[in-house]
Amino acid sequence: MRIFTGKNLEYTADQAVKEGFVFRINGQNCKLMAYRGNAADVVIPAYINGKPVRQIRTGAFAGKGLQSVRLPDTLRVIWKDAFAHNPLTNITLPGNIRQVADGAFSDCPQLREVTIGTYIPTGIETRTVDISCHAFERTPYITAKQFIILDKMLLRINLRAEQFLEIPEGIREIKADACGAAWNYSVTEIGLPVSVNRIGARAFANLGSLKDVLLEKGKAGEYCLTLGEDAFGRFERFSFGWCRLNHFLWNLYRRTIIGDSRQESGRITFNNNGAGYKGILSQYGTIEVYVPLSCYTQFWKRMRVIFTNGKFALSLAWKEYQQLFRETKSLYDRIEMAVCMIQITSARAVPEQTCFLAEHINRAVKYALEKNQKERLMLYRAIQILQPEQGGHAQKARRLAERYGNEAARYLLEVLG
Repeated sequence: MRIFTGKNLEYTADQAVKEGFVFRINGQNCKLMAYRGNAADVVIPAYINGKPVRQIRTGAFAGKGLQSVRLPDTLRVIWKDAFAHNPLTNITLPGNIRQVADGAFSDCPQLREVTIGTYIPTGIETRTVDISCHAFERTPYITAKQFIILDKMLLRINLRAEQFLEIPEGIREIKADACGAAWNYSVTEIGLPVSVNRIGARAFANLGSLKDVLLEKGKAGEYCLTLGEDAFGRFERFSFGWCRLNHFLWNLYRRTIIGDSRQESGRITFNNNGAGYKGILSQYGTIEVYVPLSCYTQFWKRMRVIFTNGKFALSLAWKEYQQLFRETKSLYDRIEMAVCMIQITSARAVPEQTCFLAEHINRAVKYALEKNQKERLMLYRAIQILQPEQGGHAQKARRLAERYGNEAARYLLEVLG
């Protein structure tokens, strides 16, 4: 039976309970918690006690034998498994829906048609829709065609044995996990229309033979493409080689990484690409990042593909590298990583980083003096991190140098004057 439409219902609390709705009123909104009725055709009220029904809780209508359900225009969020395991054949989502979670309509063996209503501007809210491609798992709707499209969102791509995968015109967003979980080694190229402005996490991660992503020609600056985490796969590099790396990622790696020490721990040099504070990409020539052996695998898993200046590139966010720093136990490795972070952020450091940078500059100097490593102090001088404006503390450094009195200390005293 098809979903029916009509005037939004308004119930008092007693009427809602009589109809089998279990609800919770929180401030000015209402959330449906469960359904205890026996009807096969359900009309969900838009208001209960004058409060708009905004959410449907996890599993609220799961396995209730529903043949049809009408969703109110007031609804904003449908949580996980809310309508799972029902003989529904059609679903119409309200135009102002904001989120449909994983499994919301999963395991509905007769569900073949899903539509979304007309968006009604409120003057306050802006339309942001997040419909998971996993919302309709194990239904005919998600498997019936090659491209499952809902309101310019590409929810699922059912891959075929073809080399060129052309995304349909007009698609605004390709959702996370759009290609599913199964690996495909047929697709070698993807064609993206200019309408696409977002590709979700892991959308094309299972394309093991991907070589190139082709962009439709448009006006200069027309592309504003946001990429989710591991949109084209994940960098998984181990000490013995690469794992699960397609040609597309490999080419990005070769263009970006100039030098890899291939030692147990050492510095990797990036070409026109490096870590940036708060995830901002740095485009200031080459930059070096120190990678300890203990974090080698985790480091590569944190590499991300971004889209900037009309091209795909690699990126390592400051926060990701900083997390590796926290996970590193070796004092030597922590100092080397801190020096890299100082180099990366020194020209653009923000006030909250001042203490962090100063603390580790002083630690680095102390370590170099303890080990009598003049060469390390020469490096610090060359990259200009001993200056007070970069966080260095001249008085502390001088006191340390006077304490040790070795070759490294004499060099530091000479530098400080």
